[in-house]
Amino acid sequence: MGNRYRLRTAICHVSSRRCGYPGLHMYGKNIDETTAIDIVLGSVDDLWPSLRKVVYGETEEIKNAGRKKMEEEDIPSFMNYLTGMLQENAHPFLVGDKLSLADLAFFNATEQVAVKFPGFISKYPEMAKHWDRIADIPIIKDWLSKRPVTEF
Repeated sequence: MGNRYRLRTAICHVSSRRCGYPGLHMYGKNIDETTAIDIVLGSVDDLWPSLRKVVYGETEEIKNAGRKKMEEEDIPSFMNYLTGMLQENAHPFLVGDKLSLADLAFFNATEQVAVKFPGFISKYPEMAKHWDRIADIPIIKDWLSKRPVTEF
């Protein structure tokens, strides 16, 4: 029946190794690219604790504390770090010369953050262009046009 993977990160890793977009190495072509992708995944993971407070906080005080941390620390840190990665890469992707799991993780994270912080990405024009570039990939564009509407 195959292997069962229960951890999101493990699922992302194995899927990107096995099922890359045609002709791509979604988890990097070498150890340096794989490490850079893991750094992006870790940066995405750093967003979730505060976002969880904003969404699921038991009191308005907890929600507001999460919102403040997201706005003042987490979002700027995440977006500025990834902007630097994009600027340092000679190609229009976060890691390597092709779309990777890093780009998809960024795309997904920014979509989820935008649910509670609409328009935040406009403060980061390079990353907004990168988001648009990913959204314009035919297979992603097709999915975005027909996916179910949910909060997250």
